[in-house]
This record gives sequence, structure tokens and C-alpha cells, in this order.
Amino acid sequence: MNTFKVSYLASVCAAILTVTGCSELPTDSKQAASVEHAEHTSEQHLFALNQVSLSASPFLHAQQTNVRYLLALHPDQLLAPYLREAGLEPKAPNYGNWESTGLDGHIGGHYLSALSLAWAATGDEELKQRLDYMLSELDRAQQATGGYLGGIPNSDEMWQQIEKGEIKADLFSLNDRWVPLYNIDKIFHGLRDDTT
Repeated sequence: MNTFKVSYLASVCAAILTVTGCSELPTDSKQAASVEHAEHTSEQHLFALNQVSLSASPFLHAQQTNVRYLLALHPDQLLAPYLREAGLEPKAPNYGNWESTGLDGHIGGHYLSALSLAWAATGDEELKQRLDYMLSELDRAQQATGGYLGGIPNSDEMWQQIEKGEIKADLFSLNDRWVPLYNIDKIFHGLRDDTT
């Protein structure tokens, strides 16, 4: 098996472990589930990410690769759309591509989730510092708007139109903005995933 396939497989397996290890289930479903087979029963238990450690394996390699990637990203660039929409001066220009062509801010939400889950799994203090910084700056943006938090370009105008009942919905747009509800959903998920 070539290196790419092994690396890809490790990443997929690590993602599955992350998702299954932190899935939110209704309280009554958190009880040990038992599955009966022909001659035996096996129980499944959910564990918090900080209760699981990885030994030398493709899973550990995938986790370490993920942490290196998260630390290579620049928080101020991911925060720029939120600060801009809050009327605050960004500390850096936002990233290019989707982050500057209408889907501004959505990666910030993904980043919050990734930082939270990686910190919970590894206890890496640098991840925790990044997470705290992101949350502090997002709070600053939210305080400046009186509650709204989003990086959607010209979102104030869009929300005013919607409030007036001027709604133009299409498959991937709302009032000529690219998937704004998806964008907001990412930051909500990021805030929900915060484990601090």
C-alpha cells in the first residue's frame, strides 16, 4: 500500500474515531447500548476525548498531522471576516479563495471545532491558547455588534432586507449571499464544540 493510501486511511479512521468519540447523543441514549447477537452480547460505551490516548500508530500520526496543520493556520486571518462585519479593524487580511469570495468566515467555525476537539484529545496547551484567543476575538466582535456574529460579506444589509420581508432564495444563495445559513451554522457548531 502506498504512503498516500496509508495516510488517507489513517486520516479517515482518525476522523471516525473523533466523530464517534464525541457524538452528542440524547441523555437516555448515553446509557450503555447492548447489541444482541446469536450467542453473545457486546456493550458500547462513549468516552470523552481526554479519556483516550493513542500509542504509536497511523492514528497517532494522523492526530499529530492534524495538530501541525491547525497550528500552521493564522487565527487573525480566520478572524478577519468577523471583525470586518462587526465594524472593527482586522489584524490581518482574511485568507483567499472561499474566505474572500463570499463564504468569508466559514473556516473560522470549522477551525473552532477542530481546535476544541484536538485540544480535548491531546491536551496540547498551544491549541488551548489558540482556542482562547479565537473565542476572545469573536467575543469582541459580538460585543461590537450587540449580539450578531458572522463573517458573511455585507451581512447587515442582507439581514435588513430579510427583516423587511425582501427574501430572494435560491439553491445556494439567500439575498445574493453564498449560503449564509451554512456559514452561520459553522460558527454555531464551532462555539458548541468548545470544550473549555
